Amino acid sequence: MADIPDDDSELLGKTTDEIAADLAHRDFIMKHGLIRELRKEDRPNEEEIMRQNVERHIANSTPWTRVSSMFSSNDLLRETDLCKTGRMAKDMPVVVGGLAGTAVAIARVVSAYDEFVRSNKLTSFCTPEMAKRRAADYTMLKALTFGLSTGIKATLLAGGCYTFPLMISAMQGKTSFWEYAVGWGSACSLYCINRGRRSMLIAALVGFVPGLLYGSINLLIARKLQVTFEDMYRNQVSALVRSSQDLSGSMLQ
Repeated sequence: MADIPDDDSELLGKTTDEIAADLAHRDFIMKHGLIRELRKEDRPNEEEIMRQNVERHIANSTPWTRVSSMFSSNDLLRETDLCKTGRMAKDMPVVVGGLAGTAVAIARVVSAYDEFVRSNKLTSFCTPEMAKRRAADYTMLKALTFGLSTGIKATLLAGGCYTFPLMISAMQGKTSFWEYAVGWGSACSLYCINRGRRSMLIAALVGFVPGLLYGSINLLIARKLQVTFEDMYRNQVSALVRSSQDLSGSMLQ
């Protein structure tokens, strides 16, 4: 049976003094940074790691992911500027169209009843009750038809002037000066779709010029206030990456 040594020198291959000397050399090497991989300044900190993750997420994003992020229903992102802008872009055209259609329908009620009376249609019915009922039907039909058509056109205009340019910004990943020109021109052209191609072309030019001017001014102000699409998208991605890192850290604890 082999003798068991009193110390660990034969098992470890080194004596206790030699191991202590190696540890001292290790401390000296780490203290003075003789090995580049062990230098603290070469190790990325949490902020640098998060910045790299944000840049990687932005670089790998697609037009669809950017558009969907603008209308995201994630509770962690609902209070970001991009989601607030997306909700406004989704709701504002509907609200504008509803208000415009309602106002026009109410105004049309008075004019439609006056038209019915002036056309002497009240005298073509046998009883006053029937005449009143037909007058009410005529008035409501005209008001609903005119109000609905006006509301749809107002929704189209509001969407083309505000929502469509934001969609273009999301698809290209940045805010530019020409997207409002395209949005305003397209909206005005579609507004005159029932008036012929000549009217559509003129309306497109009428909307294109002020849209180009507004887009240029909007771009300058957005860059000054740091509320361009790329700024808002970067902030949203940063919030998403930060929440993911916090969740991973809490799971590891």
